[in-house]
Amino acid sequence: MKTDAYTKSVLTVIAFCLVVLVLRGVDLLPRATAGGVAAPAQELQTSRPLLVNNDGSINVRVTGLEGPLNVNVAAVGGNRVYGAKVPVEDNK
Repeated sequence: MKTDAYTKSVLTVIAFCLVVLVLRGVDLLPRATAGGVAAPAQELQTSRPLLVNNDGSINVRVTGLEGPLNVNVAAVGGNRVYGAKVPVEDNK
């Protein structure tokens, strides 16, 4: 019996798939796995409470800044900003 090229190619694909399935279970190189369960992180303890204003803002004092402060605004009030002017209030 003569086998044609189609049968040879189908049998070659089947053989290749079987080899792949067998080699999937063999670890030729050691796998990188995570370590054991890490201890829970300690909670951050602050020496004083964080004061929040009625409107939800927080007073911030910037020290040790020389020159202008670069501020990149991505969104204001949940809306993205693309080149539009952003209103700034100076509460000095």
